[in-house]
Amino acid sequence: MTSVEFLKLCVRRWYVLALGLAITAAVTLLATGPNTVYYTRTTVNVLAPDRGKVRIVGFHSADSIAIAHLLAARVNNGVHTPLASDPDATLYSLGIRRGTHAQVRNIGGQWLSQVEEPVVDVQVVDPDRSMVEKNLGEQVANLQAELTAVEKQLKVPDGENIELQMNPEHPVIHEIVTPRSRAQAGYGLGGLALSLWAAWAFDRAVASRRRHPAPVAIDREEQNA
Repeated sequence: MTSVEFLKLCVRRWYVLALGLAITAAVTLLATGPNTVYYTRTTVNVLAPDRGKVRIVGFHSADSIAIAHLLAARVNNGVHTPLASDPDATLYSLGIRRGTHAQVRNIGGQWLSQVEEPVVDVQVVDPDRSMVEKNLGEQVANLQAELTAVEKQLKVPDGENIELQMNPEHPVIHEIVTPRSRAQAGYGLGGLALSLWAAWAFDRAVASRRRHPAPVAIDREEQNA
């Protein structure tokens, strides 16, 4: 079929094409959803006990890093976010519009893990601003609860407890307006292709029925007459 013949087919079956485009427009408008999310992040530092000495800034024991990994794994309930090449990559940049995640800061990149500090990055993203603040507080509280449970299980004596320090203590909640033009373009192109195919298929079905009409039933009394 040439392009001219296909254009004539579209004109002939314009009503099928119009119906398909109308459905496409409705789906595109509904499926793309709101394009605004709210986001915040903070870091929770895992601080080893002083043991009667002045804590040296920049020095971190392997035990603190191990505890940071353990806490992050527990509060995430086994849910892992794909590692990005940039440790500062945000949840919404990974396509996540609603979620909470804690992850030990990894400066090694996507393929090689390199953790130098016992720092747990906590990120929250949600279309509802109030849920961002609520979920962040709950996530930090969960970290502290898991730490208390681990130390109780290991029977850590008083004075040897690890401390958690939130920085910043009151993080800013950012309003992120994400463009949805790409999603709309994808739905639009897909819907257009399906509409054109529907018009072609409908035209073929009509043509086939004309070439092969259904047999007409003959009344037996008329046949005997």
